[in-house]
Amino acid sequence: MNRQPELRTMNIPAPLPGFARHLLPFLVILAATVPCAWAQNLITNGNFETGTFAGWTEMNQAGGAGNFYINAPGSNTPFGFPTAANPIGGSFYAVTDTSGPGSHVLYQSFVVPANVHILSLSFQMFTNNQPGVVFTPPNLNYNLGAGSNEQARVDILNSVASPFDVGASVVSNLYDGASTGANPHAYTAMTFNLIGVASTPGTYYLRFAEADNQGQLNLGIDNVSLIAISTFSPSGLTPNQQAVLSPLDQGLNNGNNTTNFAALINALVNSNGSQSALAATLDTFSPEKLQIFSNIAFNNFGFTATQLDQHLASLHYGRGGFDTSGLEVLDSSMPSELSHIKNRLLAFNPAPVSGGLLSDVAEPVLGGVTMSSPRNMQGVVAPVAEGNRWSAFVSGNVILADLESSADVANAHYKTGGVMAGSDYRIDDHWAVGGLFNYSHTHAELDRIGSAADVDSYSPGVYATYVDGGWYANGLFAYSYNNYGENRAIPALADSATGSTSGSQYGSNLDGGYEFHRGDWTFGPTAALQYVHLDINGFTERGGGALDIDSENADSLRSRIGGQMHYNWSWYGGKVTATPYLSATWQHEYLDNSRGITSQFDGTGAGPFTVNTFSPDRDSALINAGMDTQWNSALNLFIDYQVQAGQSDFFAQSIEGGAKVSF
Repeated sequence: MNRQPELRTMNIPAPLPGFARHLLPFLVILAATVPCAWAQNLITNGNFETGTFAGWTEMNQAGGAGNFYINAPGSNTPFGFPTAANPIGGSFYAVTDTSGPGSHVLYQSFVVPANVHILSLSFQMFTNNQPGVVFTPPNLNYNLGAGSNEQARVDILNSVASPFDVGASVVSNLYDGASTGANPHAYTAMTFNLIGVASTPGTYYLRFAEADNQGQLNLGIDNVSLIAISTFSPSGLTPNQQAVLSPLDQGLNNGNNTTNFAALINALVNSNGSQSALAATLDTFSPEKLQIFSNIAFNNFGFTATQLDQHLASLHYGRGGFDTSGLEVLDSSMPSELSHIKNRLLAFNPAPVSGGLLSDVAEPVLGGVTMSSPRNMQGVVAPVAEGNRWSAFVSGNVILADLESSADVANAHYKTGGVMAGSDYRIDDHWAVGGLFNYSHTHAELDRIGSAADVDSYSPGVYATYVDGGWYANGLFAYSYNNYGENRAIPALADSATGSTSGSQYGSNLDGGYEFHRGDWTFGPTAALQYVHLDINGFTERGGGALDIDSENADSLRSRIGGQMHYNWSWYGGKVTATPYLSATWQHEYLDNSRGITSQFDGTGAGPFTVNTFSPDRDSALINAGMDTQWNSALNLFIDYQVQAGQSDFFAQSIEGGAKVSF
């Protein structure tokens, strides 16, 4: 006879201990009804809820009395003996009863598949021993001539065993005895780890047997299951799903029996044997959805840079403090007072451009000076006026972004609300410098099952703008401190994993262009380059399916090429000026490549795994439209709408409004 397997027992309804407590009771019901490639219940009709012995074979020793019967838990046996209730027993169970000496067996064959890493037998059993004595000879013969025999047995038999064999055909004896004391006895839950006992692939028999020649012995049996879990090897999983599964599969190979590990295996078996359900469960285990943090960082910075550009554009045109009317060309042939008057008259009635060509000035020759000649411009630009060198602005914006078309983070979307304030100083007629502070809160829905994330960003920054004729350039550098919170719903565990961390972000934007003027119209080409670096600190989640997630970093480099136009529209005698504007650019991403997020299941002893983020579509279109309204020399109100479109995996839009003052 082979070595005895591990035996654990505890009276119902107390829970089972250790690994069995977390894994087996859940699998008993599930695997009994749902076949799957990685977890199978090898026993048929183990709870006898068919009301029959379907799947089982019953046999009695010739000449004896009694039999196995289907009975209702808590009711008297067919010959009138009381039995205990079973809170989880359903409507039926199997029990022996007799009116005289006899020997009875109930058995079922099962086939152990290859690559089994868990093979766990569990059942509920009671023995009501009416005479209160126990005799366990090495046989199941009830004849008194063979000696006293009052016992119940549970055995694993090989494929060639006879039903009443207790010799060499017994692979392992799991139970041999009977209860004593007052009847009826409560059900006892028993679990046995059969790895090393019957784990060699092949056919075996599970046998329940009872012999009694001293008095009636009732053997009751219910909720029999034999769970076999093989290596997880379903086909059709994505590389990320395989990555999540790998340490769990390895844990099965290594005999991992920690509580947290057992809970994860529970969840996988709860996938109902369906590949799609298993894939969905693995997706909930994965930190892949957290890549949305980099999407938020890169795209929101782009919206911020564009919004700042509109403020700087208003400075270029004198809406908020940077007024090019301060530029004057002095005619040395007349007194300065007359030269000032001449400039004002020319400003109100500029001459047409020679040859009908476009230029950033009304006339190449102004006040007797050829403006196309840099030499002739030297010493003729008068200092700007001291007034309105300072400008300040405050704005609020909302960003709505949608990643639902991405197969990797399907159904994800986020909303950002932010407030930005800044102030700048006009150094001279070419330069202005300033500083800003931006606060934003982002709430992201990561899926349709309740997973979510939040980001709070605190972003100081500095900026500058330079203007020379029709040329201009803008620069922005900003640092962000980010606080992150996340909650990953894991329905298969009836729980969620939550965590929080922080990180830093550095972003810079350089853009510029050239502007042509014709009447009230201004238009021209634009170009920009944007770089963002993101760091996120590692952290450990809490709750079911919690992960230890390593720190990560990501980079984005984007170019923008396009054009813009403005129109100056005045009314109330020129006291109020509205400037609608429109820009369109093509944006290309050079970095933001697929990167790995490395983590491991917390408290399981399973090894680390790495899932890869998706690489976004490289090209998108940016459309920006809005209006500035200059109400007086100091106050400007504005509204702005932006949209980022054209990518299969991302769509976003933003609306912003605010005010600017100059002083």
